[in-house]
Amino acid sequence: MYLLRSRLSFSVRPSSCSPHRLNQLKFKTQPARYTSNDASDVNRSALNGIQHVDNYYPSNNSVSSDQPLNLELPNHSSLGSAYQNSPALGQGNEPALQPNFSEQTPVGPLDRDRALLLFRDVARKIIQREGLDENLVEVSERIFCQLEDRLRYRRVPPDLIYSETRIRLLSLYTTHDYANQWNDACDEIFRAKIDGRKIVSRRIPTLTEDGLRLLHKIRTDCLGSFCETWKGLDRDTKAVHWQSLAFWLLQNSPELTLEFLLVTTNDVFRPNFDMISDIFAYLDQFCFDKVRDWKKDSHTYLSVLQTCMSPEHWPIITVPHNGIRVFLNRSDYQTIASTYKLVQKRRIFMQPATTLCFMRLFIEHGDVEGAISALKWTIYFQRPGFTLNSLGVINHCCKLLTLDSVTDSDGGRNFLILPRLLKLGVRPNRAMMNIVLKNAFKTRDSQLGYDILQFMRKEGHGLDEYTYMALLMDAVDRENRGDVESLVAEVKKQDSLRNNPYIMSKIFHAHYVFTAKHMDVSADPADVFYSVLDMYNQLYDIRPLKDLTIIPPNYLPPPGGTEAQPSMMALYIMIATYFRCQKRITVAERVYSRFRSLVAKGHEVISRLAETDHTYNEFLVALRKSPEGLRPCVRIVEDMLQSGSSKVDVGEQKGQTISHVKPTTRTWTILLSAFNFHRQPQAAEKVREMMRMHKVEYNDVTWNTIINGYVNNQKIPEAAQAIKTMEEQGFTVDSYTLRSLRYLKDPERLWVAIEELDRAERGDEGLDSSSNSGCQPHVDGEENDLLGKRLENLKTRMKPKS
Repeated sequence: MYLLRSRLSFSVRPSSCSPHRLNQLKFKTQPARYTSNDASDVNRSALNGIQHVDNYYPSNNSVSSDQPLNLELPNHSSLGSAYQNSPALGQGNEPALQPNFSEQTPVGPLDRDRALLLFRDVARKIIQREGLDENLVEVSERIFCQLEDRLRYRRVPPDLIYSETRIRLLSLYTTHDYANQWNDACDEIFRAKIDGRKIVSRRIPTLTEDGLRLLHKIRTDCLGSFCETWKGLDRDTKAVHWQSLAFWLLQNSPELTLEFLLVTTNDVFRPNFDMISDIFAYLDQFCFDKVRDWKKDSHTYLSVLQTCMSPEHWPIITVPHNGIRVFLNRSDYQTIASTYKLVQKRRIFMQPATTLCFMRLFIEHGDVEGAISALKWTIYFQRPGFTLNSLGVINHCCKLLTLDSVTDSDGGRNFLILPRLLKLGVRPNRAMMNIVLKNAFKTRDSQLGYDILQFMRKEGHGLDEYTYMALLMDAVDRENRGDVESLVAEVKKQDSLRNNPYIMSKIFHAHYVFTAKHMDVSADPADVFYSVLDMYNQLYDIRPLKDLTIIPPNYLPPPGGTEAQPSMMALYIMIATYFRCQKRITVAERVYSRFRSLVAKGHEVISRLAETDHTYNEFLVALRKSPEGLRPCVRIVEDMLQSGSSKVDVGEQKGQTISHVKPTTRTWTILLSAFNFHRQPQAAEKVREMMRMHKVEYNDVTWNTIINGYVNNQKIPEAAQAIKTMEEQGFTVDSYTLRSLRYLKDPERLWVAIEELDRAERGDEGLDSSSNSGCQPHVDGEENDLLGKRLENLKTRMKPKS
């Protein structure tokens, strides 16, 4: 509807609108991820508790650099009557009542004429202030028509009318002919690009001799000589040449188009915003690969986009929303948040698709309050055929619920986000309830999850593959074999689930957990391996395993197998099972060498394993058990550091780029534990230096590994300092830490060292340490009791800082 809105804004017949452009424009989404401390300004939306449009648009927020005129509009009971008596948003479980556009009545001719005179008066005063052509007063009639079309004319405040009129009067184009010419040419360029045909040149404005001279300056020195020349031209001359120059550059040089926009938008008379929006829509959809890495001096594609489409220059009443979404999708979080705040302050009319775009971006950046505020905004700007049960709203609510968590309060346990969605009037469907179920299981409270499941059944939500996936994941996490077998029996009774690849993959994972991961000490490793392999054969093609040489080349799978390509999880499970069933270091080295060779060659299936750290970590675990495996362990981490990317050479994914993973915190921790286990403290310190150099963040497992290394070498001061630092970073002493501390030969020294660090932190180093009861001597008979007490005291003291 973007071109249709543009035509309405210039009183153009909508019949000339291109169906291709309206239906086929799609925009990529690659938002940059940043964080900002200014999000709180966005989170506190003014949408809470609004009663009608007057409350939503406070009159004390001027949107113009000049003082708004004191303009009194005629009081129309016909327009805006549907806004009256609307309940406040968020009050009750039903959505707030919205304007009923189907029941509006036309404006009477007398009142309409009076209103038009007022609009003309606004235009005349702006023209006088800015020194513009008196003929531009006709623009006010088109602005009035837009307000009438929107059925918002009674409720639009005077300062908004003033600002919209001023923006349009200062635009480069104000007549019908130029708007028709631009829209027809844009339709042709977009349609030709989509259809893959040549452009019909008669629909594109041609360059005059003067235009060719300007084009030569653009190609020679756009930011220099052309910039100076353009500044010296009058408004009418700029309007004559801008469109023809823009279309030529758009077709022949996307890079020069950016320089051209940078120059021509830095002017008092800017090109109309919808025209700038069209150009960036074309560049973003069809030329992004060319302009993505473009750079000129300090300018980049994103910086030019931010400058030329800055929200400071957006129209107020009629905005090209496709252009807004291009701008938002290429913006960082700080820009998105400030834009959201600005469009609310300026009362820019939003489409539901645009407010949902804000909501999606807030969700991607983890801003729950901003996302809920955008959802309230979506509710306010509902249109006929667009409700809270629309697919777009439900999908965004599902994504928002992935950020939900459970909190304990006086009234019991409850979710943080779900009740707020219900209060707004969102009615959960099965997809939303599946996410709620998964969130419940994430709390490790299975009873809460089964309460949700019972509610789903009561509400008539049938269980689908996503429901069974959540149930299976919970049962496997709890290692409850009975629940897993019960769920597998239910799945096998349903044809739609029995062949679902995701469910079968999870069942395969469950079989691995109960057979190979926690192998019975009396079990035969060969039987365990072939048990997992037999189940693999029922689901996936066995050839990748042969390529990896973890099964004999002459092995023949049982009949009835499949040629389906295995998932990365299935391959990882087979590699992990293989190493758990054989313990020879030489075999692990051989398989790793084969793995690296297949990855380097771009193997269609095996190379995908290099995208995550799971397989690398499994190799490290298999090698760290022997001193001979330490050197290969270091080589694996070095290979991960030096790897970049590779391309698949064969198969359906030929040419696809595989990005190799860098060592993660878990990878470094496994390497560190290997040196600790073999009592090589100097090598362990070297690993920690490498972690600092690569800015690896420690987790609780890393800290426990470090403390364990110091304890094994009886380095008491270092262990005490590690415990203090771990506490400062928000981690607490747990059972694994206590288990390591029991190997101290002199636990009293650890207690004294921690007390000294405490006093140094408080600045009271001069206190006599002998006054501390923890340093008093004890008889030998009390040594064992003392150790247990000290460790328990230590556990109590080490609480994470709030």
